[in-house]
Amino acid sequence: MNDQNQNQARATDFSLAFQQIASFVAISKTKNPAEVREQLILLCFVVLPKERFSNASELMEAIGALFGIQIPLRQIEISFKSLLAKSAFVELPGDQLGLAPVIRERLEKRLSEARGLEQAVKTRWFEQISRSFPIIPCDQAWDALKDYLNFAFRRHGIQTVALLDSSLPLNQAYAESFSSMLRSVIEKHFPQTIWDTAKQAVASFLATVNIDRQRAEYISQLADSAFNYFSLTVPPEVSEQLRKKLSQLTLFLDTNFLFGILKLHVHPQVDVSTELLDTCKRFNLPFKFNYHEATVREMRNTLYHFTVELKKYKWSQHISRAAVASGAMTGIELKYHQSNAEQRLDVDDFFAPYKHWEIVLKEKGINVFNMASTAQSLARRADLEADYKEFLKNNEKEKPDDAIQHDMAVLETVRNLRSKTKNTLEAGALLVTCDYYLYRFDWDNSEREGKQSCTVLPSLLWQMLRPYITDNIEFDKAFAETFALPEFSAFAGGAAKAASKMLSILTGYKELNEETATKMLSNDLLLAQLQTKKNDDEFIEAVDSALASENHALIEEKAALSKQLETQKADKLESDRQIASAAEIVRQQAEAIQTLEAEKQSERSKAEEISRQFLNEQRDKEAARQEAQRLLLEKQSIEMRTEKNAKIGSVILGILIAVVFELAVNFVVPWKWLLTHQNSYVLQGSISMMIFFGTVGFGVKKWRNVVWLIGFFGVLFVILASLGGPPAKH
Repeated sequence: MNDQNQNQARATDFSLAFQQIASFVAISKTKNPAEVREQLILLCFVVLPKERFSNASELMEAIGALFGIQIPLRQIEISFKSLLAKSAFVELPGDQLGLAPVIRERLEKRLSEARGLEQAVKTRWFEQISRSFPIIPCDQAWDALKDYLNFAFRRHGIQTVALLDSSLPLNQAYAESFSSMLRSVIEKHFPQTIWDTAKQAVASFLATVNIDRQRAEYISQLADSAFNYFSLTVPPEVSEQLRKKLSQLTLFLDTNFLFGILKLHVHPQVDVSTELLDTCKRFNLPFKFNYHEATVREMRNTLYHFTVELKKYKWSQHISRAAVASGAMTGIELKYHQSNAEQRLDVDDFFAPYKHWEIVLKEKGINVFNMASTAQSLARRADLEADYKEFLKNNEKEKPDDAIQHDMAVLETVRNLRSKTKNTLEAGALLVTCDYYLYRFDWDNSEREGKQSCTVLPSLLWQMLRPYITDNIEFDKAFAETFALPEFSAFAGGAAKAASKMLSILTGYKELNEETATKMLSNDLLLAQLQTKKNDDEFIEAVDSALASENHALIEEKAALSKQLETQKADKLESDRQIASAAEIVRQQAEAIQTLEAEKQSERSKAEEISRQFLNEQRDKEAARQEAQRLLLEKQSIEMRTEKNAKIGSVILGILIAVVFELAVNFVVPWKWLLTHQNSYVLQGSISMMIFFGTVGFGVKKWRNVVWLIGFFGVLFVILASLGGPPAKH
């Protein structure tokens, strides 16, 4: 293994990276592989917060396990040292490292925003799925969509990186069409009975990116993430180009791309082509826009061809509406029928604005490129034509000889002008085409002959240009639309040709209605059958037969509808009778209900009156009770005051009488017996006590028993004291 291979990263499992797509989205604004490596190192600390890293070897293993990419240890060491120099880490105990708080906060915010965007996109799509495809489980649809996007962006990423390094081989897996990838995903996730519906449901996610800003942003970020992933695998000298300014580059625009710019196609690629051109001018990218002199002839021949073909018939508006509704028409024909369906439009009037298409393109800065042919270039062109025919045959594709000659003339010229550098951005000249098979032929043929490819699809060119373009929502929308497109071919397929020819035949049926025409043009089995017809007679016979079958089916359907109508009329009469009978019953019930309601209302009125009376009585009783309680309290208050006064008065009166008794006995009318009695003081005190307590007991009823009992003891003391004791012994 040489040094270059040892120093080059290897993509081992893109599915692992897609599972961590939010992490790649968080670093999608980076512009070169060196920055991507540094950001992946920092993300290891955020995505694995419990892990502890201390050296480049541990980080290399973590990146491989998380993101499915093996980055050489030497590159990891360089990026690790660069981050250390930028103070991206802080030291932790045990010789471990952690992220600096500012960097962790920034990355966590970006991760949160990326996950929030995905959740918002998922929620909105689930709402659409539930409304439009109710039989499809939302979670199952999301799993299928993620698988499809995994395949789609893996292919897109490797194809874009191959433009940076054209020596990178593209195997068949990366050449697989979006339609075949979608089919395999649907068959994996859903039962066969709902394959068609499931396909429509998953395809609807991409079909509305032009009107859904968040979805367009989500698709653009996924594409950037896939590009970042695979850009790590290119040699250092190639990735270094992404750090530099763009070089001068001449872009040769293919016929289909020019029709898109002229808006002469009905296809999302129209807006994509126009937006790419406008974006290059708006951001002053150093590009020159040319188209080959052979393209002039093809443009004129194509316009003349469709003018003649469309002028052969008188197109009614209902036939044009059928052509639009069927979805079987393509390109210029469909553009005309769209215009005619809206407002009656003559074919010459439709093509009038395109008579001087060269002037229109020149005003847009797109000029014709003239180059003299040599015998050597003509020989190379002839060899290319032979190889191209063989390639188309092997891929079961048809293309007119004139178209093959044109494509190889342009391809041979661009190859002659292209430099030998591996990097497409340094090629000097490129062919921009919407024709996927022309793109594939150039890659296969160039690889086989050891040459550098020079053909690029718009979506791949845009991806390479994104690092050089500032944020622009319109750019994101147009960029995201490229993933909603099947591989676009400049020539109509067999089904489209059959539909066009059938439409011209249907114009001859004056009584043909729009519904029948739409059914005929939408009949895939009929279109497939018509492609096998060898001549016009067989073709017309098949159309007539199908139309007769359709008319027969319509007659049978009409008869069935008439019978159904008669049955419905009879059912309606019976239903009307039952309704009338039911209405009478309802009326009677309504009257009974009204009577019952009137009685109930009367009873309610009586009950309300009784209730009012009862409430009034209760209020009166309550008022009387409150008044009686007030009077009782007032009476008790008076009695308490009276009793208090009586107590005070009785005590005072008792004291006064006792005092008067003492004064009278001692000073007014001396009571000698009492005064001279040996127990005079005891007798006087007992009599005074008897008088006091007797007076108080007389005046205070509550105290009467107590004080009179005390007074009784006073009388007892008087009696005992007056009796005296036994004579003293001498």
